[in-house]
Amino acid sequence: MPPAAWIALCGLFFAIAVQGAAFAYMLGRQAERIAVLERENKRDAGVSESVARLDERLKHTTEQLERFDRGLQGVNRQLANLATGKGGVFSSE
Repeated sequence: MPPAAWIALCGLFFAIAVQGAAFAYMLGRQAERIAVLERENKRDAGVSESVARLDERLKHTTEQLERFDRGLQGVNRQLANLATGKGGVFSSE
């Protein structure tokens, strides 16, 4: 085999080895990144449950505040009617 063929064969082997090393390096980085994301996901699982519970409590609190608001609006109307003498027990007609 002529020396040029040996050089070409060595170059081919070297190129395949470099590509294999780069592939292994990238695969290792991806595996580490996935492991970090899985750890963060496990840690954040409790946080998402807490957020869901807080969201439900906020909905119930908002409903209660709306009920209180409607009740206070009724009281306001009654006080305004009493103040202006528009009916009620204290009517001066």
